[in-house]
Amino acid sequence: MADAGNEKLTPLEREIIEAANVDVSNPPDLSNTALGKELSSQYTKARVRTDREETETAAQPQVVDLNNLDPEKKAEVMAAIAAASKQEQVEEEAAKKNADMPEYIKNNPGLAAAYALTNENENEQPVIVDDLDDDDDDKEEAESDSVTEAAVEKEAKPDAAAGGLLVKENCPRCNHKLDQPVISVSDDDKHVFIASTIGGTRFTKEYAFFNKNIRVVFRELTPSEANFALRQLDIDAKNGVVIGEYDYFRKLVEYRLVMSVLLFHRQGQAPIEFEEVSTLKYDKTKNETPIPGLLEFMDNDVFVTEHVRRTIGVNFMRFQRLVEMMEARAEDVDFFTKTE
Repeated sequence: MADAGNEKLTPLEREIIEAANVDVSNPPDLSNTALGKELSSQYTKARVRTDREETETAAQPQVVDLNNLDPEKKAEVMAAIAAASKQEQVEEEAAKKNADMPEYIKNNPGLAAAYALTNENENEQPVIVDDLDDDDDDKEEAESDSVTEAAVEKEAKPDAAAGGLLVKENCPRCNHKLDQPVISVSDDDKHVFIASTIGGTRFTKEYAFFNKNIRVVFRELTPSEANFALRQLDIDAKNGVVIGEYDYFRKLVEYRLVMSVLLFHRQGQAPIEFEEVSTLKYDKTKNETPIPGLLEFMDNDVFVTEHVRRTIGVNFMRFQRLVEMMEARAEDVDFFTKTE
């Protein structure tokens, strides 16, 4: 029990002591008596009740009038309220969207995110637009089929601001330029291709450069020649000539190029006509095909300069794309002219 001489008595303690006619200046020791124990029990209960009331009073939130705050503090409070409101709105919308989400998806954060994204875009329709450019070098070709650059140009180009699909200019993996023009196919090309197909001969096409001072005739490869290039690449890889994908594809294009040249004619000089690779003689002890020797001869004695070699190389790629285009349209009944 509290010491009446050193500590202020509670009203309950004072009332009990006065009723017992006890001198508060010299109180008796009641700690081991029934009365003392009862007083201690009532004292403890009173203290607990008082502490609880004080705690509850302290826990009551303080009401703040925003009008009494300074402008800077008021702005901070208003921003916090707006952020909390927005977050609550986002959570409510997310809960509505994902109301039908299966339980096993909810428990997987990755699946849940994908599910939410799918719901978000479920009403969007993909827009596929072909915006390929002109191929200026093919403008002199005869009027071609509906699948030409002119037809492609008529297609509406996308407007990013209007939600159109932006066509990537380069491949995200290898950086290859994707906006390659659709190759033009003339009626003459179709007729020669069909004739060579029916007759079992190679398709050929002539290209002229530098105001027709250089002419080159390309020919389609035979299966044996295509395999020759691959065999030589295998040999190159074993000999350490080819290292990595870049070397492999660069060499493949070079080998196919030299085997595809049927005729080369420079103005003022005699035309050079090339035999099939399979008929060329070569030193088989060197563990290689005739292709490296043919490539060396063309670089040093036929093309001679880099700009001529590069020009022929670019047009060889166009020739290959032309053949591939007609091959791809093999089953299109409206593409080729019927042969009676």
